[in-house]
Amino acid sequence: MKINTGDNKKAFFFYLVLVDFIIAMQIAAVSFLQVKSSDFFFSFVISFLVFLAFSEIFESSRKIKSIMRPGMIFMILGSLINFFLSDASFFALGRAISGLGAGMVMASQIGMIWHDNSERMKNFSLFFLFSFISGLIFSPALVSFLSGPALGEMKVVFVLGVVIPISVVLEFSQTAGEFFERVGRFLLKEKKRLGIWGVGHTINWTIDFFFNFVLYPFVIWKLGVFSGGIVMIFLSFLICYAIIIFYDWAKKDWLGIETIKEVKEYNGKSIIGKFTSWIMKKSDPVLLVFLSVKFDPFITTTYMRHGAHQYSGMSKRDWKIFISSLVIGNAYWTIVAFAGVAIIEFIGKHLF
Repeated sequence: MKINTGDNKKAFFFYLVLVDFIIAMQIAAVSFLQVKSSDFFFSFVISFLVFLAFSEIFESSRKIKSIMRPGMIFMILGSLINFFLSDASFFALGRAISGLGAGMVMASQIGMIWHDNSERMKNFSLFFLFSFISGLIFSPALVSFLSGPALGEMKVVFVLGVVIPISVVLEFSQTAGEFFERVGRFLLKEKKRLGIWGVGHTINWTIDFFFNFVLYPFVIWKLGVFSGGIVMIFLSFLICYAIIIFYDWAKKDWLGIETIKEVKEYNGKSIIGKFTSWIMKKSDPVLLVFLSVKFDPFITTTYMRHGAHQYSGMSKRDWKIFISSLVIGNAYWTIVAFAGVAIIEFIGKHLF
């Protein structure tokens, strides 16, 4: 598998050996972490066996990279979840995601050794085995040594589970410099689109702020919950539908909604792309409620209608989504605005 050349290639294999140590450390962590969880181990074993048996890493060396890189990203994501979210349910989720990534990484390394039978890869396989065994044996002592009052043993495991895989991801791009160079090229290439997004989000935020936090409380205060709610539903309908008409006429993705929908409609071969698309397609009713409360009917309908960059008007399904979002969103904001007005009136009456 051609990943790199020269010193960069040596650095890549060095970081990869460290990742093997980290994977073994995360398995061994089950025995010394305060929160006992076998989610990492089971997720690791299952993903390792599945990717080893059913993936295409033994068919071509090109397939290895498509499994290893997402595996590293899953390891990073899982450790970040565990570092920042201490809730028990999130802990299990983070361990499972990290274990999934570790299994993918280990399976891809087996594929690397399979495809390259050179002396160098034989040496790598020995380092690979030695690093993994060392991690199982010595990582508890290392974690205990690195931990302290400000950073407990659990946090040390999660920090290492982020830092080392990130090093490998950067080495995939040969150097960190090339990585940031690619970012720079992307920004130059997409500067027009990013500019449109910036203007679009600024205008949309301004409209939403005025509508939700100025006009809504004022109308509810003047007309009451029922009459004010009816008036605001009517105004919301007119404004959001007018924006949809303009959006379809302009055919400009000025909020980035269509770009996000490209991920949702993804049909390529990338594992991360398929997984993200699968998640985004699940549970439309839950998504409808979430978007309606968080955003306006325009954004909710535009995101949930089928196809990306279609700008094809409103279908019967789109109208159902639009009206449902209109009712849910305005019911929520009517209650919020009424509660806010009541609190302000209470404070004004009793304190002034």
